[in-house]
Amino acid sequence: MNAADDPTAALDAIVEEFLGRLRRGETPDVAAWERAHPALATDLRELLPALVLMESLKPRPSAAPTAPAHPATVGPYRVLRELGRGGMGRVYEAEAPDGARVAVKVPHAHLVGRAGFVARFLREARAGGAVHHAGIVRTLGSGVHDDGGVEVPYLVLERVEAGTLRTLLDAVGTVSERLAREVGAAVADALAAIHAAGIVHRDVKPDNVFLLPDETVKLADLGVALLRDEAERITQPGEFVGSLLYAAPEQLERGPVDARADLYALGLLLFELVAGRHPVARPGEARPLGAALGRPAPSLRGFAPHVSPLLDALVRSLLSRDREARPASAAETAEALREGERSAWWRRTGGATARARHPRSSGHFHGREAELAALAEAWDAARRGAGGTVLVEGEAGLGKTRLLDAFADRLVEATPDARVLWAEAPLASWSIADALRAVLDDRDLPGALARLLPGREAQVGVLARHLAGEPVASADPHGVAAAYAAVLRALAEERPLLVVVDDLHAASPDDREALARIADGLRTARLLFVLGARPEVRWPPGLAVRRVVLAGLDAEAAGDLARSLLPAGTSAEDVRDLVRRSDGHPLFLLELARARAHDPAPGAQGREALPASLRAVLEARLSALAPDERRLLDVAACAGDGFDPVLLCDTLGVRRLDGLQAFHDLDRRHGLLVPEGDRYRFQHHLVEETVREALPPALRRAYHGAIGQGLEAAARGRPVTGAVAQRVAHHFLLGEDPARAAPYVVAALDHLHGSLEYRRATEAAERARAVGASLPPAVRSHASRVLAVGRLSH
Repeated sequence: MNAADDPTAALDAIVEEFLGRLRRGETPDVAAWERAHPALATDLRELLPALVLMESLKPRPSAAPTAPAHPATVGPYRVLRELGRGGMGRVYEAEAPDGARVAVKVPHAHLVGRAGFVARFLREARAGGAVHHAGIVRTLGSGVHDDGGVEVPYLVLERVEAGTLRTLLDAVGTVSERLAREVGAAVADALAAIHAAGIVHRDVKPDNVFLLPDETVKLADLGVALLRDEAERITQPGEFVGSLLYAAPEQLERGPVDARADLYALGLLLFELVAGRHPVARPGEARPLGAALGRPAPSLRGFAPHVSPLLDALVRSLLSRDREARPASAAETAEALREGERSAWWRRTGGATARARHPRSSGHFHGREAELAALAEAWDAARRGAGGTVLVEGEAGLGKTRLLDAFADRLVEATPDARVLWAEAPLASWSIADALRAVLDDRDLPGALARLLPGREAQVGVLARHLAGEPVASADPHGVAAAYAAVLRALAEERPLLVVVDDLHAASPDDREALARIADGLRTARLLFVLGARPEVRWPPGLAVRRVVLAGLDAEAAGDLARSLLPAGTSAEDVRDLVRRSDGHPLFLLELARARAHDPAPGAQGREALPASLRAVLEARLSALAPDERRLLDVAACAGDGFDPVLLCDTLGVRRLDGLQAFHDLDRRHGLLVPEGDRYRFQHHLVEETVREALPPALRRAYHGAIGQGLEAAARGRPVTGAVAQRVAHHFLLGEDPARAAPYVVAALDHLHGSLEYRRATEAAERARAVGASLPPAVRSHASRVLAVGRLSH
């Protein structure tokens, strides 16, 4: 068989001829080769540009004699040592004439000899020197020095004493979403300044991002930047500038390059920080380039399941092969990373419609096929306009949240047009407000609601005030419930709607009844309510509900879960033993498997006795934490479920990088926390309760007071009102100096009572009254009035 009959042989022959021409110094036209071989055009479109790039990366022969390890001087700078080298040149640590330590970058000799290179290099150095930003390694100057009769340009840079993101990743593997978003936003800020100067960085990667001891993030290496306004480029035919694994598709395909290439690289950086790996390259793999050219990057959530929908969508957008689909600018990207679901990018792209909040479930999911089938049947009916309510009941630790999460994920995958609102109790019915704010434009809530509810000005006004956190006339709670029902029905008319409310047992009876009546009034809408609760929840009589009752996992599903949790090579006998001891209870199985993993000695079957309570298991696991880890967990338990790790780091005076990494370890290594976007929740409410109850009362009060001060400081002089006032007052009232709550109690009680949160308003008022003389008489009187009104409301 000759090459003409064998496509593989034909392709090999073309590649051999193409490489020969490249190595003779020719610049073959890739498009012409595709036209000449139409049957192989697809393969050539991917392969030939890769060959050009790989050839360009090979070292070029030089007739010059072997150079010493480093020159003694570069211009007026005394060279001390080599710091590193890359595709463009070498970087030295040097001493300036005034004694200051600087970094001096010198390009490779084979580049210097190219026509016009020195002039272009110095032009870019001057452009880099014009960019002044705290997040960019400063360009201090440039010049030309004589190196054996050859004029060699050099660049003088700020000497940064810090580790890079690469160093951090090598040490810890992955970082939390919160830290990744902070670092990503800082890099995006730096890129915005670079792009404003007309420069494209073209080499954004973990190795070029420094983390300083004071937690400043600095982007380095403008040495391969491309001036957008320059007609000439540093790059010549066949030469690739930048880092291959962090290059945008348009760089690899030799298309025009603009600022959006840096955004693609930022997406790769964020992916690697959170997932712990490059989306395309594998460790030790020699040829990731074909995959990068031919296929889109995988989903971030495929490697980091607990990443927020926002970060998943933003990274997917940044890594789009179509640069028009990427964010409009580095500034917009920075705002999206900082503002999250409130950002202009999230609103503009409609990403919020996928899910209002990411649930807190974690770990593996096994079994529950019958329960999933029952939920799917109810959803099919709802899509046909026969809406309803399903109550998923089960004791703590049986996997209610995990089931709801798995169902929502499958639903979104199978029904692309579906909208999911995820809410959590307490405040079950009113926590839907958070979900609604995520899908409406909260910069113009009245306008967004008016479009959904035309001609219903009264309901629009009530709901807009409630969604904005403003007090609503407490005399008409049913009016608020009716407004919520109206907007949910309007949303369901646009797209089928799933409303998930978890931990319904934590809500007050008033909240549960309001939610039940909303759901019952929407039985003719394309809407399904799925509620997770413990068995003690009583559904109001006369209102329709379908129950799905969870028990322990069957033997097969429990065995699958045990095998996924235990070390590789665990015997079948050990698996059966754990299943028997746990009685198929997922959380008990998780804890016992964790204990077995820490003591995997062979022949130790039966060494653990099932403890009298799950709390005993948790206490044993908590005792193994390092003191710094336990301290962070203690203050988190006082902060409450769904806490801000940065606030707690600042509250304790812990360096953010260290604290965020410790929280990440409490999630990844210890399984005590679960990330929820840029916040954390406890893996189970029993973990939070066990940690908090173990604290001495005096220490608990001190932590509450410190958190109150942290929240107060975070306001940065802005008026503290609404929900923020409620949180500040709550922590100060529980702290060691309750009098500090005085400026916030009235606003806190008004917020709670005006938002129809009667139970919490009553509890807060009773706490304020109990403080007694520590609070001014006017504050105590206001608490008394709220208590009286609350009793009437109940």
